[in-house]
Amino acid sequence: MIPRTSTPPRCIRAIPVALVAMALLTAAACGTRYTRASRLHAKPWTARLVPLFDDQNDICTPWVQSTEIWANNEQTLHTDRAQKADIVALGVVRDVVNTSSSASDAQVMFHFQVTELLRGTQPDLPDESPLVVLTVSKEQEKRITKRIIGKKAVLFLRWVKGGEPPFRWHVTCASSGVAKRTREILAARKRSEAPLSP
Repeated sequence: MIPRTSTPPRCIRAIPVALVAMALLTAAACGTRYTRASRLHAKPWTARLVPLFDDQNDICTPWVQSTEIWANNEQTLHTDRAQKADIVALGVVRDVVNTSSSASDAQVMFHFQVTELLRGTQPDLPDESPLVVLTVSKEQEKRITKRIIGKKAVLFLRWVKGGEPPFRWHVTCASSGVAKRTREILAARKRSEAPLSP
């Protein structure tokens, strides 16, 4: 099970490349399996969600304490993501891979290792696995940087009706203050969702 404490494990063992490749081949051969959560929580996709769950990672420059315009924009997006995501998780980007040498059918994928779930439980994850495979959208591939590999990050995932795969996502670098800010937003969201006392 994934720990739900506020302290991530000191050491996370790297996943052998062969195992990752085997998982991808198995998914391709047998068809991708998704959790019961995808059927329970999937919602219609709207244009307003496009900038929030864009199948991409963002910059790793610290922004929580900044008052610059670009930082204020990041704070707004971060708050909206945390309020609308079905799954919010802390973890590490283990690898960024290209599944093919052919440009026409290549897919760039992130391997995100979940270390702590801030919203949702392990059965809510795709394939109920703490290793989440995230396909980068074709429009965003040129923006991908491998400098994110090995960095602590926050994953925001939202289930989508009729999508393939049936979710969209965004990964944010857990730069200074980001994890704390995320917890604060989720705590406020939980309070707002709590039923009123009779």
